Amino acid sequence: MKSADNFVKFFAMATNDYRDIKGLIADKYHGFIRQKQANNENVSAYMLRMMVNLGILEKIGRGLYVLKDYPFSYHESLIEACKKVPNGVVCLTSALAYYELTDTIPHQVHMAIERKSRAPRVDYPPIKFFWFSKKAYDSGIIVSEERGGEVKIYAPEKSIADSFKYRNKIGENIAIEVLKEYISRGNYNIDKLINYSKICRVEGIVTQTLKGIL
Repeated sequence: MKSADNFVKFFAMATNDYRDIKGLIADKYHGFIRQKQANNENVSAYMLRMMVNLGILEKIGRGLYVLKDYPFSYHESLIEACKKVPNGVVCLTSALAYYELTDTIPHQVHMAIERKSRAPRVDYPPIKFFWFSKKAYDSGIIVSEERGGEVKIYAPEKSIADSFKYRNKIGENIAIEVLKEYISRGNYNIDKLINYSKICRVEGIVTQTLKGIL
């Protein structure tokens, strides 16, 4: 009986600890926390693993965790990423989600930087960098005005072409589905899509996929 009481007390203490850590991650780290930041807050790797096992956290990268139920503002994270990385361009799945061409929303902002550029260290929002050739990097950039700032992002057609080029990284199924969604909306621009596909050197697979859709 005594051992059972001790277990209940231990569980209650642990639950309070998890609640405190969850509040810390939400309030101070915007829902994301890195292992190094956790160490600075005296939160052990064991505690993070337990919170993952309990479904409180999700590990989304090496030493990077996110609260599962944190209410993210996706557009705000894109604006913040563009402020932190002025030479970055929102791309791939982040751009496709912005245009509502996919329901997949990555926990890390996908950003393109020019090849040979050094990726800066940004704690928030978490960013996954992709290195583009100069021609691919420079092509199709638009600046979208949002409340709170600007989002430098690739045009929808360029983002679709990029998704085919990087299909091995983001998933070929996503590339195909976004192309289907783009075509289904009716106001598509095939010439623009093919032009960007040539720049990305994926004209063949994009044309072949289009034939199966149209």
